[in-house]
Amino acid sequence: MAKMDALLNGQHRLLACIKSAAPFQTLVVRGIRRDAFETIDTGVKRSMADVFSTKGEAHYSNLASAVYSLYWMETTGAPIPRLVQPTHKQLWEVLERNPGIRNDVSWCSRNRWTRGMLGAKYVAFSRYWFRCDDDLAAEDFFDRLESGANLDIGSPVLLLRDRLIQSKADANIKLDWKYKLALVFKAYKSFRDGRKVKSLRVRMRGDGAEKNVWDL
Repeated sequence: MAKMDALLNGQHRLLACIKSAAPFQTLVVRGIRRDAFETIDTGVKRSMADVFSTKGEAHYSNLASAVYSLYWMETTGAPIPRLVQPTHKQLWEVLERNPGIRNDVSWCSRNRWTRGMLGAKYVAFSRYWFRCDDDLAAEDFFDRLESGANLDIGSPVLLLRDRLIQSKADANIKLDWKYKLALVFKAYKSFRDGRKVKSLRVRMRGDGAEKNVWDL
């Protein structure tokens, strides 16, 4: 147990004891540091969401996923996971450097349409990343994407909404998460720069692949 008798380990054993009404003897250790949770029972790896949960973070599962994407963006220049996974310490340091991402996770939890179309972690990550680039443009972009209001012909937000809706409705044109996120990046850059567009697509592979998909 940590300070104030917050339980760090043994939840399943205690629940089993309650359900079975069978008492048992065990060692109880108090005063353990909360960050020791990360290394307790290391044979069964704890997720970053577990760690955030014990630290009292709101929306801890979506926060953990968004921080993962942010870690890859910071270290590789693209929000795409690699084979070697970051440690909990590295991910916690990402959150400490970028505390504002909590606001974007919270925004995502309140806005169902965008979350349902893109996935919570990608919405929270990209909204935060765009706000680091241009706070007002990013908030306006996502508010319009969520509401669908005030979108004229040629608006990159309107084209993005249309593509996401089509992908959701028709399994034959379903887009994978990397492509959808690339569309979000491209639409945001056009919106921020005030450009009207006739179509919205990203070439991800082949000789004509776009090289700066993730650059702002």
